[in-house]
Amino acid sequence: MATQEEIGIALQNAHAAGDTEAAARLAQAYKALNIDVPIDSNPVMDAVRGFANRGNQAMTALNPFATQEDLDKRAAEQQWVNERPWAQGGQMGADMVMTAPVGGLASAPARAVGSGVIEALTTPGDTSKRADAFNYGTIGAGVGEGVGKTAEFLLNPFKKIASPIEDKLIQQAKDLGIKLNAAQATGNKTLGYMDSALDYIPSSSVMQHEAKDAQRTAWQKALFKQGGENADNASAMGDMKRRISGDYTDVSSRNNITVDQKLKDALDAIGSDRNMNIMDVNKRPIISQYLQDFNQPVGSTFSGQGYQNTRSMLDKQYKSLKNSNPAEADSLKGIRDSIDSAMSRSVSPEDAAKWAKANNDWSVMRSIEKGVNPTTGEISPNLLMNGLKQRNPDSVIYGNGPQELNNIAKVGKKFIAPQLPDSGTAQRAAMIKMLTSLPAAGALGGTGGFAYTHDPVDALGTAGASMLGAVLLPKQAAKLMLKDGGYLSKGLLDLSKESLPGVSRKGLLEFLTRQSGLQTGNEMMRQ
Repeated sequence: MATQEEIGIALQNAHAAGDTEAAARLAQAYKALNIDVPIDSNPVMDAVRGFANRGNQAMTALNPFATQEDLDKRAAEQQWVNERPWAQGGQMGADMVMTAPVGGLASAPARAVGSGVIEALTTPGDTSKRADAFNYGTIGAGVGEGVGKTAEFLLNPFKKIASPIEDKLIQQAKDLGIKLNAAQATGNKTLGYMDSALDYIPSSSVMQHEAKDAQRTAWQKALFKQGGENADNASAMGDMKRRISGDYTDVSSRNNITVDQKLKDALDAIGSDRNMNIMDVNKRPIISQYLQDFNQPVGSTFSGQGYQNTRSMLDKQYKSLKNSNPAEADSLKGIRDSIDSAMSRSVSPEDAAKWAKANNDWSVMRSIEKGVNPTTGEISPNLLMNGLKQRNPDSVIYGNGPQELNNIAKVGKKFIAPQLPDSGTAQRAAMIKMLTSLPAAGALGGTGGFAYTHDPVDALGTAGASMLGAVLLPKQAAKLMLKDGGYLSKGLLDLSKESLPGVSRKGLLEFLTRQSGLQTGNEMMRQ
């Protein structure tokens, strides 16, 4: 009779060659010697072979011309699968693929019955054994459905629920270099309350505030970049204004305004009797003087430097009259805008790009100026958005013209402004309690332990561990919230009802019964 070593070598060779029939016979020889079968397993290959084995079983079961030799071969393959957990996993995957159409068209019970049918068809033996397999497979599928539904219930509060509009803002924030936490990247309210709670818990607050300060800095940097300034806070406003004013002065010193028909038409409309008659009689001379200065014959010119000085005065007078004399203010604004357009048309090709950039940068600067909170010196997303709407409602509300600055403002309002209203105070408090109450209860337990045992060392150890937990648990939660591609921001949150199909394998039932200390019917029969 062959020795244990000889059978072992032959068995390994049979496995390597994929000869499942030889492996089955050698396994029987091992059993005759009361020796456990050695398993040399490659997880990936085992899973692939387990998947393919289920397909072979199904084909054999549906083949009316299958021979007993075919059935014996499938039985040997199944024995090989039963000895390898990864192969069983591959077989489970095949079952899920085959029951997917049933799951898509019917309910979970129908999917469970479908799995039982597969189990019955692919189990060799007589009618009795196939009936047992049907029952066993159906029960296993039901257990799998229950596990899937439970997992779905537990994960549901943390699912990704951002709308398409929010998804667009999330992508825009990432493109601007703003690192979002899990609550922001998913639009999930439960995580939003957790995020807010972590702001208030001492052990996590520093990390939270540092992360949000980094978000604000990145947002403000993107904002200033639109105005050609390499800065990340409002303290750069003075330097930005001086730089742009210098560019205007430089270009104006080399270019004159040429009066064209467009300028004359615009000024004629402002100077019409219909417009002048609605003005305060004491303010009309101001408007008339500006019209006289600029409404010259086509082809006339006046200096760019003179334009700059006059424009500055126009702007100041417009602002002073905006609230008290709106008709006069609108006329002054119209003259200012008309000569601005004429200057842009008159600038030489060599200076056109620099002039256009100065105009853009000035407009961005004025918009940022509207968003600066005078108390804190920070740029407020809410103030910025309100200022943009006041300056150009057609752009913000209707989406006309360039949208880069508007998009940055929207990203700021969504992710940089306070996320949760005062109405979330109760939820925030509940989240703080959830993150800290368990360690706190342990600390109280330590105090109670001292009262009971009068052992200060034991009580101090219990209370110390609990206090450490109160510090570390929120801190770890904050780390999970901020981790790129982590379980909260990508892994668990990507799961949905569709990605939690019912697991329908009797192997799952066996696993659960073993974990619970129960025995399956087959195990009891073997005993």
